Amino acid sequence: MDLEHLVYSLPSTQAFVQSAIDVAVGGAKIVLLPDNVSREMVGRLIRNQAESSNLRVDRIFDSSDMIPVTAAANAMNVSWPSPRTLRTVDNLLKCDNLPDILYVHRIGSARPWTDFIVNWAEEHRKLRKSGTSNTPSLCVIAKLRDFDFKLPKEDPNVSILWWWGFPSSLEIRLACRIADYQQNDVEPLVVRWREYVLPGIVGNDVQLGEFMWDFVTRDRSTVVESLADYWVCLEDAEVSGPIDDILEIVNANRADFTVGQGLPTDLWQLWATGAIVYTPEYGLELHPAFLAHCGVRSTVDHILWRGQSELLLPFINDIRLAICQDLTTSFGNRWPVKWIPPRSEHELQEVNRSPLSAEIGHINYLLQNLGYNSRHDLYPKRVFGNLTSIAMRVRNEIAHYDPVSYRDYVELCEERISVGV
Repeated sequence: MDLEHLVYSLPSTQAFVQSAIDVAVGGAKIVLLPDNVSREMVGRLIRNQAESSNLRVDRIFDSSDMIPVTAAANAMNVSWPSPRTLRTVDNLLKCDNLPDILYVHRIGSARPWTDFIVNWAEEHRKLRKSGTSNTPSLCVIAKLRDFDFKLPKEDPNVSILWWWGFPSSLEIRLACRIADYQQNDVEPLVVRWREYVLPGIVGNDVQLGEFMWDFVTRDRSTVVESLADYWVCLEDAEVSGPIDDILEIVNANRADFTVGQGLPTDLWQLWATGAIVYTPEYGLELHPAFLAHCGVRSTVDHILWRGQSELLLPFINDIRLAICQDLTTSFGNRWPVKWIPPRSEHELQEVNRSPLSAEIGHINYLLQNLGYNSRHDLYPKRVFGNLTSIAMRVRNEIAHYDPVSYRDYVELCEERISVGV
């Protein structure tokens, strides 16, 4: 399943790419990527967006064997005024027929490129201030290790754009729905389950979403094993330090962290390896595949649970209300207390106000203890007994923060259909 073209056409990614090609703001932009995000993919997004905006883009693909000014001049096919012209950034930017954007796919040595970026931004500022409006912007795709983890200082002319905090889980869910609707032969229950559970699992990692596309309906152990396998398959995904220390670092930053505040330096290494993710829905957290790889099962279970809870709790409550309404139609408003009252004082007060307040546990208790007695009023309603039993079991698991399986969901749906509520 190719989620990439779907997710990266959605608002948050488009906004990020637009900021990378905004020639009106700043002279140099560094687009920083974690190791699990492809330079090729991001470069393609940037070039496509620039071209659709009628911007001319020249590209340096690999500058490892050249000094930056020479690499830039070659990429832009510059004609120097004379052989004696000094090959400097200020002279370069005064040449004719320059593009709107010079895009750098991969830099060489960190120090020369850091100096080049800073000099480009400064000369760009001077030229714009003097009234030159067609000075090209510089857009550099990089990983933190390209700069030896020592970034140029940000200022109004040098922007560092972290690939971070997008797409949201909501956007991943939307992409799941679009992708499933493009396949006409997908089971509706698979579509529904994947649409809720997958965004809760993958965070911002679209490639993980593609990897887990078919695994998400497997049993819990298989899902966890698949997550761990994904992490092992990632290149350069080595994270140093004990997992307890890593969790402590993340938790220390979690409470007050928002993407707009920038990335604290003690998270740089984790971000660079792709070991942390951030979504507006779930905040800052360790990558689920990294957690599975490290055997942090309780947190992985929580990640599996959160998408399931969004799907299952409203669904089970809808079943409860439908049965309550059926029993009220048949036996009147007093049915919750007519034969055996609820054990909970709170529930007793609630059902006295409305019979629709009866909990699934009380309904199931009545049906299991009275509904199979052929002489009892509830005997015709025994058809609900298996449904309430399944619903109560699934509800109790979810209510105690334990994930269930896709098979449980299917069983619940099929039983509901069979009894017609």
